[in-house]
Amino acid sequence: MSRLKSMAVTSPKAWVTMTAPVRLEMLEALRMLGPCAIADIATMLDRPADALYRHMDKLVRLGVVRELEQRKAGRRLERTYDVVAEHLHPGFRDGGSKAANQAYDHTVKVICKIAGRASRDAAQSGQLKFSAEARTLAALVHHGWLTPSEFARARELLMELQALLGAGRRRPDARLYVIASMLLPVVRKRGARRARVSGAAPASPSTSATDASRDRAARPARKPRSGSTRRER
Repeated sequence: MSRLKSMAVTSPKAWVTMTAPVRLEMLEALRMLGPCAIADIATMLDRPADALYRHMDKLVRLGVVRELEQRKAGRRLERTYDVVAEHLHPGFRDGGSKAANQAYDHTVKVICKIAGRASRDAAQSGQLKFSAEARTLAALVHHGWLTPSEFARARELLMELQALLGAGRRRPDARLYVIASMLLPVVRKRGARRARVSGAAPASPSTSATDASRDRAARPARKPRSGSTRRER
């Protein structure tokens, strides 16, 4: 049975369950390997197979992985699995709700955790290189102002990068890489607090500075304490 091109997960709770770190890695392994057994996934993830069975059961019950036929492995039979769709994405009924935002935040944190684990393992084996002769690491944190159309273009570029990695297959001169990409709105906490109180959108840095100056100007000036008003003993 062929995979769907994409599939929406409509429940924030189901999405959080699906995107536990090990389950997200298992879904990615299935996407790359195609129909395979848990032993194959365990080898790719460098994890013990026994620890993956309960996670696979969860993914099957969620409907994002399906059980396939059994295959012979030595003297025993083993079950094979595959992802239902090539791309799984959130499709919550209320995408701006508190539950939806918590699910998005959970996903970003899981992505960071997966990237951190890959970086730690690569560093421990001396595989992180950052020189002109041999480079295996590209990383950045960058802030910038984007219009909605510019954000859409930036997202398209990230999808192109995902497609580049997704099309790659094991070759003698190729090695496995991971990319952890995210594009997030920045909300300054002072502006967020003001927005929660007033119901308005968070203020931009320049607006916040103007408002602060106006607030200071509106406060009544304190009268200086003169020496003549102090009582002497």
